[in-house]
Amino acid sequence: MALFLRASEQSGVRKLSQFINFLEENEHSDWVEQRYFYQFWLILHQRSPIRNGEIEDDDGAKAVLDEALALLGNRVLHVREGRGIIQTAKRFSIQELLIHVEEGNNELS
Repeated sequence: MALFLRASEQSGVRKLSQFINFLEENEHSDWVEQRYFYQFWLILHQRSPIRNGEIEDDDGAKAVLDEALALLGNRVLHVREGRGIIQTAKRFSIQELLIHVEEGNNELS
């Protein structure tokens, strides 16, 4: 999540394919060879919109995602389907995802 947020802020990454390119350009291409990379994005898509602390512990997903989602702070992550299929590794493919980080409301202001 930290790398995605950095890519979003620095490079304007808004699609999963753009994030994969960012990973490859920044020496993290091994991530796209791992099943958990794709599972992570599928879980985020299924539970979108996502706010820090709002994942329920139904199948252990909460424990896995808590640390990543804490990086969102008060922001909201939206993940929805895009067009096309991304095929970067022989073993894995995933539908393009459109990813948007929205600044959350600060309830104290």
